[in-house]
Amino acid sequence: MANVFYDFDLSSIGIPSSAVMPYVGGGIGYVWRDHDNVRGSINVGPASGVTGGLTNGLTNQLVNQLTASLPPETPADVRAEFVQNLRNTLNNELNSVTNSTASAQIRSDDVNGSLAYQGIAGLAFPIRWVPGLAATLEYRFMATEGVKLRTTATARINNGAPTTLYSRNTEFDNYNHSIMLGVRYAFNTPRPAPAVMTDAPAPAAAPVPARTYLVFFDFDRADLTDRARQIITEAAQNANRVQTTRIEVAGHADRAGSPQYNQRLSQRRADAVAAELTRQGIQRSAITVQAFGESRPLVATADGVREPQNRRVEIVLR
Repeated sequence: MANVFYDFDLSSIGIPSSAVMPYVGGGIGYVWRDHDNVRGSINVGPASGVTGGLTNGLTNQLVNQLTASLPPETPADVRAEFVQNLRNTLNNELNSVTNSTASAQIRSDDVNGSLAYQGIAGLAFPIRWVPGLAATLEYRFMATEGVKLRTTATARINNGAPTTLYSRNTEFDNYNHSIMLGVRYAFNTPRPAPAVMTDAPAPAAAPVPARTYLVFFDFDRADLTDRARQIITEAAQNANRVQTTRIEVAGHADRAGSPQYNQRLSQRRADAVAAELTRQGIQRSAITVQAFGESRPLVATADGVREPQNRRVEIVLR
């Protein structure tokens, strides 16, 4: 019989396939059934109590019926002799019948094939230390189409020659339910992949210090705010970390006011930043100071517009 199987992977619902794997299957094929001299028999013989009772009962009944038919004028001695002879004769004849034996036998001695099919459902429990090997618990239902086997019935009396009562094909269906424990082995099962050793991730590189900083000012002011001092301090610290040959400080102003006034205002702002850098430990000779007034706005505006982002000093580390 050829069988096919399908395994269910339960890992998607959190049950690893290394623990248990349900499967179903089915098969179809051809099955031969061999009845090798399968027989059943029955024997019937006399039993002394039954035989004696049966013989006496029948004899008495027949004697009474026959003696009643004798003419009334029959002499008593003739009647008595007739009854005795009749009784002896009846007893002998009935004993020959009631002492008989009989036997009957039914025998099947045949081979027959038929189409068979089966359904299978089971659980496989992998044996981890032997890849591919699993213990199984399964249920099987197998059935065959009609099976025909020749059956013969015979009988005999007093050990005489047997008489055949009938000899014909007996047809029957076969259904079989079974639960089995077993093992199965799957060839070419891949071994579990070894654990992959990964190197620890390299530490993140330290951020590259910025080389350009913007310091903003209030309207028409050149003094440094607390936030402005923090930015200048950061620029001074990074200037000592990177290869800096010079520090450029450029002052700017918005377009509110005359160009001449804004030029002077941008200069004061640049000087204030340079002085704070020097206070933070930067050599004054490493600082170049320039003032551009309103000529290089960060945000283009019309004349006379107050733009906070244009009121600034740019620090560039070179």
